[in-house]
Amino acid sequence: MDARKARVIKHVLQAVIVVALGYIVRHQVAQTHAPIWVAAGWLLTAWVVLRLVFAIKKGVGTFRAHTRTGINIANLDKLTAASMQPWARGYYQIEKRAFRGTWRTLTRRPLTPAGEFSVADGAGGKQLAAGSLLLVSACAALGAVFLLDEVTAFWPRALACAGLGYALLYAAVWIIGERRSLKEAGHRITRDALLVDLGIRCAGVIALDRIAACSLIDAPHAPLAGADVWQLAPGAPANVLIALVGATTLDVTVFGSPRQISKRFVALYVDEPAAFVAALTRACRAAARAVA
Repeated sequence: MDARKARVIKHVLQAVIVVALGYIVRHQVAQTHAPIWVAAGWLLTAWVVLRLVFAIKKGVGTFRAHTRTGINIANLDKLTAASMQPWARGYYQIEKRAFRGTWRTLTRRPLTPAGEFSVADGAGGKQLAAGSLLLVSACAALGAVFLLDEVTAFWPRALACAGLGYALLYAAVWIIGERRSLKEAGHRITRDALLVDLGIRCAGVIALDRIAACSLIDAPHAPLAGADVWQLAPGAPANVLIALVGATTLDVTVFGSPRQISKRFVALYVDEPAAFVAALTRACRAAARAVA
């Protein structure tokens, strides 16, 4: 279990324990009125209040530290990220990327690819995005029909429709933003590493000296079914297989969260697989000659 999951579990357990203790103490005080349970109730309340005081004090300190030069969008963004738990900051970053991608799509901003080998023109990419939008719209329409039929009071109906509209808008932003991030993603080969990028979904770095071979996938390949394969094929079958030098630890980012994974193969999709294989093979040979 990594540190991020351990922290999340720790906070959830603390909350569950506090709520359970509060219920037990309240029940015992109501039943017995024993001084020990009254004292336990006061102690539990004091502990919760102290935690709130410390949290507020920390929040005020963070606010002051990030607004010394004034209150603006950049400072508020840094303040928001600093106020979050470390495990939540990655999700905040991809949330911003989704909204930024949707805005860039609606305003028809030109694409800014991250690498020369694009990954967005797979057989199922556009269809998946369009199908997801249609599915979300259909679910929203069915939900609206249900609400209008079952909820008759004005304010409950208005609030329910507003919530449904918000859910539809939020889902559409994510679908459009994720598609835009994929169109602006792309793999890039440097002097000593392969930088893989699938937009919001994931990214990673593979050192060229850890690549043993790179080949096209023309048919189902045996290693693809194993657990030692890192799959990087959004909406289309993988068409390139990279064999690593034994089990290799890779530094990757999955939906904004940094991780380390150990794999022997990397299966990925590239719009121009033949050109990618040729370029990566040349780069690996050049890196090997430089070391020799």
